[in-house]
Amino acid sequence: MVTKETIKDFARSLGASLAGFAPAYRWDEFNEVERSYRPAAIWPQAKSVVVLGVPVLLPVVESTPSINYAELYSTTNILLDQMAYRLALFLTEQGHGSIFLPRDAYGDIGVLVRKPLAAFSHVFAAKYAGLGTIGYSHVLLNAKYGPRVRYVSVFTSLELEPDPLVEEELCTKCRICQKL
Repeated sequence: MVTKETIKDFARSLGASLAGFAPAYRWDEFNEVERSYRPAAIWPQAKSVVVLGVPVLLPVVESTPSINYAELYSTTNILLDQMAYRLALFLTEQGHGSIFLPRDAYGDIGVLVRKPLAAFSHVFAAKYAGLGTIGYSHVLLNAKYGPRVRYVSVFTSLELEPDPLVEEELCTKCRICQKL
């Protein structure tokens, strides 16, 4: 039997530092995301969304722009996609159809510049999975890692107990993010 704990253990074994669970209906409850970017529109069989996160290293972030930062970004993206694929495969092999949404669903930065909405927001998914709150800069703030986490999502037909939302607003609206 697949449980949240077995999923978390499997995700940790793949390299995930964070894992959270959101019911697909949470997008409708909050009504913050356009309908066409909600799980029900992307894959109607989705009952739950599993969100995985990996922290980015602060010393490397502070070095931007640099080759180190470019490599960190590339490395985390590859890791996220591989973890999500392997989790989707694991769940599917256990009898629960699953798909993963790549961490950057727009392909390249040129597409994002022309059309600022990605195909799916892992930021909102992480919020709905109880991993943090959305800050002033539209970045998810996590209690442990702050804004320095990259996320990926797996849709599954398995109905899982949702994680509670983070109640305390983590963004202080200091606007330092605007100055950086």
